[in-house]
Amino acid sequence: MTSWTRLLDSRMKPPMTIWWMLFLVHLRNFMKLLNKDLRLDLPFQVVSVVKMLGKEVRIWDYWIFSLRKKTEDLRATVQSAAYNSIKRGNFTGGRETSDNMHKLSFWYEGIISRNELRNADIIEKLKVIRDVNPDASMAMWNVLRLANNGHTLEAVTVGGKVEKGTSDKLNELAGRLGVLYGGGTDQLINVLLLSAYTQGAVALEVELNEDISDVVDFHAIDPFTLDYRKNSETGELELVQKQSNGEYKVLNREQVFYYPLDPEIGDPYGRAPMISVLQVVFFQAQVLQDLKKAVHHFGYERFDISVVEEAIINNMPEHIKSGGPETIANYVSYVTDVQNQMMDLEPDDDFFHTDSVKVDTIGLSGSRSMDAKAVIDVINQQMVTALKQLPILLGRNEGTTETHGTIQWQIYVGGIESIQRAIKRLLEKAYNVALQVYGKPLKARLTFDPIQVNNRKTEAEAEEIETRVKIQQINQG
Repeated sequence: MTSWTRLLDSRMKPPMTIWWMLFLVHLRNFMKLLNKDLRLDLPFQVVSVVKMLGKEVRIWDYWIFSLRKKTEDLRATVQSAAYNSIKRGNFTGGRETSDNMHKLSFWYEGIISRNELRNADIIEKLKVIRDVNPDASMAMWNVLRLANNGHTLEAVTVGGKVEKGTSDKLNELAGRLGVLYGGGTDQLINVLLLSAYTQGAVALEVELNEDISDVVDFHAIDPFTLDYRKNSETGELELVQKQSNGEYKVLNREQVFYYPLDPEIGDPYGRAPMISVLQVVFFQAQVLQDLKKAVHHFGYERFDISVVEEAIINNMPEHIKSGGPETIANYVSYVTDVQNQMMDLEPDDDFFHTDSVKVDTIGLSGSRSMDAKAVIDVINQQMVTALKQLPILLGRNEGTTETHGTIQWQIYVGGIESIQRAIKRLLEKAYNVALQVYGKPLKARLTFDPIQVNNRKTEAEAEEIETRVKIQQINQG
């Protein structure tokens, strides 16, 4: 019996067998390393022994793995217990702070009131300005055209894999939504964008059929018809709507969704992006009204009609001169008749008067008045800022460099994308309801088409430079 085969003798003591097996395991791994890296051939006897002890080695490996696993589990248990002990020692359950109680209207069943600058009356004024004021109307047009430039709707698994069949079903549903607005999610998105830009919030309801087997429609809701209320018993925030009988109905948060835009602390309703335009529009209207009067008064030549006193005295009869003040006053009363005649003239009438009346023109040439253009420029700048627009998008062609123009455009597109995110999250929640109704364990993913930010030529040139630099770095090692 050789020294190698004696290792297999069952009469060997177990401890000695274990130590030899451990030695052979390390020897086997080392030999594999040598055979891979140095291309050496192992002795046949060593290979045979390792193969013959394969079963015992696997058992030994399993025992070592089990021991290591138990050790790791023990360590994880100790760490978790220590962490939980620290957590319980440093943290307390519930809230430490309280809400802004002045915002709670206890006279109306705990309804959280809106900021006074965001009440229904002001929002209605914003809607009128949005449609009537040229600058505000153009700003709204820009937002709608840029933000709703197309989108993709998909149903994805938890791992992000697209499920084509369900995605097709969602897109078929999207084509028949928003019936009130002509049908199609594109139209519905426009309605939601109007709401987000004007009111600072979007709201949507998913209507299901009676047997909860299909989606009937998605309904855009006026955010100002919804309120938040603190439940007096549970303290939870509820979304409610006032009914015709004066009572508040608690809405199902699984089907009715409200998403605010840039909300204040303690205010769940959101902030309207264009609300600051009110001050500018009112100031602009007053300035334009005053400017209209000024233009009428100073912008055109006016007649200067004077009565020549010397001519009146020379032509006055002697008995009038000696008749006293009252007689003289009666004589020169024809000046009033001349004034009335001049005021009643039509634009194309001619003048007929005696040589005691002198007609001339004044105004326009040689006259000085305030610089209205400077005032208008200030108003225009404030209008652009209040509407969150770029000057060129409102017809103001202000000079700027290409670099500055690119940065301004990137900032503007960032604002558009923030509004898109609100619409995206709202519609994804609604489509997730549809997927639940269809019995699909998937998630909806809505992606707006990207808005081009950079010049494609500039990007291609930058990519070319980066590629050349990488090639040069590789060549240089």
